[in-house]
Order: sequence, then structure tokens, then C-alpha cells
Amino acid sequence: MSYDERIHRYVDSHRSEVIALLQRLVQTESMTGNEAKVAHLVADECRKDGLDVELIEPEPNRTSVVARYRGTESKPRIMWYSHYDTLPAGDLAAWKYPPFSATIAEGYVWGRGASDNKTATCASIMAFRALKNHGVRLKGDIVFTHVCDEERGGIYGFKHLIDKGYGEGIDYLFYPHGGSPE
Repeated sequence: MSYDERIHRYVDSHRSEVIALLQRLVQTESMTGNEAKVAHLVADECRKDGLDVELIEPEPNRTSVVARYRGTESKPRIMWYSHYDTLPAGDLAAWKYPPFSATIAEGYVWGRGASDNKTATCASIMAFRALKNHGVRLKGDIVFTHVCDEERGGIYGFKHLIDKGYGEGIDYLFYPHGGSPE
């Protein structure tokens, strides 16, 4: 069986774990400017997988996570980017399902941040977990950057990390993004 097939089987067999993590992410409010709680949740998940985790907080409650995987040869170095901050929920009556309920309906998890971009944050964590649990050792390093402040320009999030040198020596940037079910 190929690695691809094994990974697909792993993801299928851990579907409830993937959904539960996405629901926890959506249920953790993380409006831009107040991302510390979701950052700690993400950091804890990364630590479960043995990643070296650093919390970066340039301003109170403006927290990003840098989690590192050390490859066998350190090259190529990939930066894997996601963000977990959200815009305000706005008019609650306009929501099909409550914005922080993470309701499962119509084959989707619904809520603020589910498609932009907590789905990608969840997928990043779970993709690495699938590789790790299959004993896959990569040659290169991965620097996971789960950041705050993307919705308002990234000054305290990704830009701050780049300004502080976290992008030094990076060969590739991968930016997964969710999407709308409609």
C-alpha cells in the first residue's frame, strides 16, 4: 500500500478526531485582537505531536504559534502558514447556525472561522499528525506558523514573524485556505 493510500485511510479512520478539533477551533472565539485562547489550543495540539512550540505575543492577547519539525537533513525548509483570527460575528440573527456553535449540518461544520481559516489550521495539524503516526520522516524542516492578525493586515501576526527572522532560510511557503460551502 502506498503512503498516499495509508494517509487517506488514516484520515478516514480519524474523521471524528478531525471534526472534533475543527469544532473546538470554531467554538474558541478568536476575533482579531483577541487570539490568545485559540493560540494556546493550537500550541497544545502541536505539542501533542512532539513539535517544538513557541508562542509569540508582540502585544497582549495577540498570539501566534510557531511549531517546528526538524527533518533528517534540514533542507528544504518549508513554512506552512495558517491563521485563526476571525472578523466579528456581526448580526447574530443573520447566521444560519450560531457563529460559535460549530454545528454539523448539511455535511459541513458551520460557524465563524470554519471556512476562513480554521479549516486550514485544523488540516495542517491533522496532516502532520497523520505523517507522524505513520512514521514518515521528512528530509526537510517544516516551520508551521499559525498566526493572529491576518484579517486586519498581519502586522502583529505574519509580518511580525517575518520581521523577527522566522522566514530566514525558508525555501517554500505553503498557504492552505478553506472555502465556503455555498
